[in-house]
Amino acid sequence: MKKKLHYLIILLITNFSFSQIYQIDNTFNIGDGFNDSAIVEDIEIQNDGKILVIGSNFNSLNNITISSNVIRLNSDGTIDTEFANIITEPKCMVIQSDGKIIVAGNSSSNNTRIIRFNSDGSQDNTFSVGVNATDGFNDVINKIDIDNNGRVIVFGDFTEYSGNSVKPLVRLNANGSLYFPFSAVTFTIRGFELLNSGKILVSEVPNLLKRLNADGTLDNTFNTISGKAFNIFYESANGDFFSATKNQNSHTEIYKINANGSINNSTFNTYTITDVGSSLSSIKELSNGQILLSVRTGGTPESKLILLNSDGFESNQNNFGSGFGFQYARDSAIQNDYKILLGGNFNAYNGITKFSLVRLVNNALSIEEVKLNNISIYPNPVNDKIKFSGIEINSNLIYKIYDLQGKELQKGESDINEINVNKLNKGIYILSISAKQQIEYFKFVKK
Repeated sequence: MKKKLHYLIILLITNFSFSQIYQIDNTFNIGDGFNDSAIVEDIEIQNDGKILVIGSNFNSLNNITISSNVIRLNSDGTIDTEFANIITEPKCMVIQSDGKIIVAGNSSSNNTRIIRFNSDGSQDNTFSVGVNATDGFNDVINKIDIDNNGRVIVFGDFTEYSGNSVKPLVRLNANGSLYFPFSAVTFTIRGFELLNSGKILVSEVPNLLKRLNADGTLDNTFNTISGKAFNIFYESANGDFFSATKNQNSHTEIYKINANGSINNSTFNTYTITDVGSSLSSIKELSNGQILLSVRTGGTPESKLILLNSDGFESNQNNFGSGFGFQYARDSAIQNDYKILLGGNFNAYNGITKFSLVRLVNNALSIEEVKLNNISIYPNPVNDKIKFSGIEINSNLIYKIYDLQGKELQKGESDINEINVNKLNKGIYILSISAKQQIEYFKFVKK
């Protein structure tokens, strides 16, 4: 048994270390992707698993003609609904809790720079910034979000809203009318992040990071960080967040910042992207705690993906092949099954033609049911209890759980069809089940 397990573990580690971990998901039925001039700006995943994609120059997907720069796909990549193409160049979107979708960007008229769709794709006329072409924002909207009261936070290059002078960070009521301003924003900002608490991070030009209270006043409990031009934020589940800045050598650095504003140097290694002139397109956290960086390198290839462990060091699964051809990935989205959606204006991934959209799958983290000799374990990934079927349960069933180095972490006997694994950390493990003088091995993921 030990010899068999040893070879199994070695095989798994070898595959992790030397094979390409993340590969194109061929079950995502988009063919070669969009037309070659399409640019994907933002991707969001609905609660039902359907995928919203926005951008510019959308003419076709999988050789099927489309007539909107806002589209929705089924989870298998087939086109679900075409939305009314009102915004010429949509750049950002957010999904409300009721399923309605707000999309914003740039248009030829002010009053079509931000609109709201019903969940069926029709325009929601209860949200309006005005009926005249001069109503609404006078320039591009770059980012939007929804606060805890259902109000819309809007950031962009604008200076006016329906003739009113405004800062580039404003808040709208749920019907599209202007809400009271953020009183503390008396400075130029480069971006914002709405936190789960309702507070708002703002990056002040040139090099300050501040936090606002939900009412728009300055949060004096936050340790304002100076000397670093932070941008591109992502909040983790525990209230800490990740951000990026440039160092004196024009290298991009990735920081983890504690909820109180102090830089986390104890549990996270500040990661440096050594490509000169590089910039970060997105930061996303996988459900297993790993961190995915989408990077514009400024060189050849122009874009790459980097996978970090939760401590800031590169993961041994950081293997995405040769990356993207032509330009770069602008946005990423992580599905609940660990699959990664990437959009931008690239024309290939790892040498395979994919225009502007691709979905990657990590075979090591596949959640498909494992079946050996009619025995199955489920669910996989698992939160607390592994269940199994296809075997007669009796008091002689013995199980053991190992990490990928072969270390035994848990063992016991079971006379029911489940094993409690809630004390395991997030990660990948090997389960052995011994019954009726037969041993079966399973790989599973603990969420």
